[in-house]
Amino acid sequence: MKKMILMTLACFCASIVLAQDDKDVELKYFLLIGTPEPAVLQAALDNPADFGEAAKKELESLGGELLGYFFAMEHAKNYALMALPGSEDMAALVYQRMATGAMKNIEVVELIPSDRMVEVFKQGQEIAIKP
Repeated sequence: MKKMILMTLACFCASIVLAQDDKDVELKYFLLIGTPEPAVLQAALDNPADFGEAAKKELESLGGELLGYFFAMEHAKNYALMALPGSEDMAALVYQRMATGAMKNIEVVELIPSDRMVEVFKQGQEIAIKP
């Protein structure tokens, strides 16, 4: 199931380029996996709302984009697929989530679209250790 979720999310990773300040910025992709704190879930039960809409606004304030927001029923985790200008933006989001007590057990995976991997493989050829 986990592999299927990751593969589905990876399919969303088409290259996205956002224009910022009249300059194209190539975004980095991240998959955030976290467990909402019980108080957050209780608040959602008391006042149902779309978690994705709130996440979308937060990411846009960082110059990013929400590509998908999912809940995994079997272990009550949230999966957010997003694009952000840099790793520092992702770190800011993670620490904000932890500091406010909204989520625990946060895991972040940086994803690289397959078209960008061509250059990675080329770089790998250059650094190969030769006996």
